[in-house]
Amino acid sequence: MSRSNGRWDARWYPSKAVKRWPALLRRPPRCGYCGRWAWELDSGLTADHKTPKAAGGSDKIKNIVLACKPCNQRKAARSVGQFVR
Repeated sequence: MSRSNGRWDARWYPSKAVKRWPALLRRPPRCGYCGRWAWELDSGLTADHKTPKAAGGSDKIKNIVLACKPCNQRKAARSVGQFVR
């Protein structure tokens, strides 16, 4: 749970996503949808596209949110607006 130099401990993040988007380490390691912390999850966090690539979303960091696997799977290819309704 430690944080140093404005970054959280990398072990709580999906490693492939951190390699691609190092700025994710500045975000708290919690699901952007349900709010659960990474250390509360059995399945860990994933990187999810807020606007799905299938709907024209980009790979830019502003379109990426950390999500637990259950939320990511439930959201599927829907936008955040469609998912939270």
